[in-house]
Amino acid sequence: MKGLVFISFIEFLELRLGVPALEQLLASTELASGGAYTSVGSYEDAEFGVLLGAGCGALGEEAGEVLEEFGVFLFRRLAWEHEDLVGGYTGVIELLRRLDEHIHPAVKAIHPDAEVPEFEVIREEGASIVLEYRSARSLPTLARGLLRGCFEHFGEPHVVRTEADPSDPHRFTFFIDPAPAT
Repeated sequence: MKGLVFISFIEFLELRLGVPALEQLLASTELASGGAYTSVGSYEDAEFGVLLGAGCGALGEEAGEVLEEFGVFLFRRLAWEHEDLVGGYTGVIELLRRLDEHIHPAVKAIHPDAEVPEFEVIREEGASIVLEYRSARSLPTLARGLLRGCFEHFGEPHVVRTEADPSDPHRFTFFIDPAPAT
């Protein structure tokens, strides 16, 4: 997993916990890297799991909850840092349609060893879309948070339902529909 994800997660925890609590968490957590990350470095997925577990314990929240909120935070950061990639899109559906053909290749150009998840549009009907997610890391709640961050960025409220593929633990389907008017 790329160091950018680790660095972003630590920033997320700092915002949620504050600096003293974060420093205590990092000092008391056995991390293979010692908790020192570079944005271009690569680190073991298991280390992220250790950091996530420590963060969940400190926050008193479940991993799914933390990962989804982190996904929202991560999208905001990525959209800000890579406005050139996100700024050309007029909305969520357009961005999702082009994720694997435009955004992920751009990520791979910057980080050739990055293992990005795969997204495939299965069906599209107006402002609704069915999106298949495949990833060796199997982090659908993080992907769901990234989607939420994307919706917020474009000001397009949507409802997302996630279904796991019982035959493949690395495949999930997101059913995305506009939020009902209130």
